[in-house]
Amino acid sequence: MDLRRIGDYLELTSPERELVLRRNATGIRTALWHAALTGGLNGRIISFTSETLHLAEEE
Repeated sequence: MDLRRIGDYLELTSPERELVLRRNATGIRTALWHAALTGGLNGRIISFTSETLHLAEEE
C-alpha cells in the first residue's frame, strides 16, 4: 500500500483488488472518517460504516 500527499489530500493506492480500512487502526477522527472520500474514488464501495471502509476495484 502506498500513501502520498497531493495538495491538501492524501492518495492511497494498493496492489490488492480489495481493501478494508478500520477507523481505529488509522487514528482518523470520526468527522474526518465520514469525509474520507470527498477527494474522489477510483473503484467502488462495498461497505462504509462508522468503523470500516471496504473498497474494491471497478469490475
